[in-house]
Amino acid sequence: VDMMQLRAVLADPPQAGSSEWDDEEGGIVDNAPVLEDDPRAVHMPAGADEELVQATWFESVGLLPSLCKGLGDMGITSPTDIQEASLPTAISGESVLLCAETGSGKTLSFLLPLVQRVKRDEDQLGIRTRPHRPRAVVMVPTRELGQQILQVAKELSRHSKFSSTGLFGGASMKQQTERLARGVDVVVGTPARVVELMKEGALRVGDVRFVVADEADTMAAQGFGD
Repeated sequence: VDMMQLRAVLADPPQAGSSEWDDEEGGIVDNAPVLEDDPRAVHMPAGADEELVQATWFESVGLLPSLCKGLGDMGITSPTDIQEASLPTAISGESVLLCAETGSGKTLSFLLPLVQRVKRDEDQLGIRTRPHRPRAVVMVPTRELGQQILQVAKELSRHSKFSSTGLFGGASMKQQTERLARGVDVVVGTPARVVELMKEGALRVGDVRFVVADEADTMAAQGFGD
């Protein structure tokens, strides 16, 4: 179950600043597994026409060209059922609640509209990420799930130029704090570590505009709702 764009953490209005794109996270998350998120992925042969790869259903629903190009690089040219049902609504700015099986394409169902909204804020409103203040948060119950989501995010960021990092237990808080201090657009984290970094003042949520709770039922069962 995934919920997107819960705007309960708008403590401060975003201000212009600077944004940095990283494709490596300096050891914060190592050896993240490659996620075969979309069972309908189509692997285009070498030398395939680039325009053919990018001319997809995703463009027809208004997805940014840079994100469409990232999907093309991943060999994805058509949506799964959950993506087809949810993306038009999510891209338009509405909150969505998703329920689908593992391997159904849920990760892209929330990452694509999340990144699209972050990039549009930059282009249309001039909003930039500030130190310690991400603009989007993805909450996950486990480090392993978070690493999978980060892998997909990094694939998309090759053309869309947004930064992401993981905030999980079992990794160095010092490294995570230093990364947040440089400014990061999207953070993916487990509840305990996110709360810990908030208490330390390393993570501030005043600029957060978009929130995803992935496997929210699992987190609720673990006591996150309390």
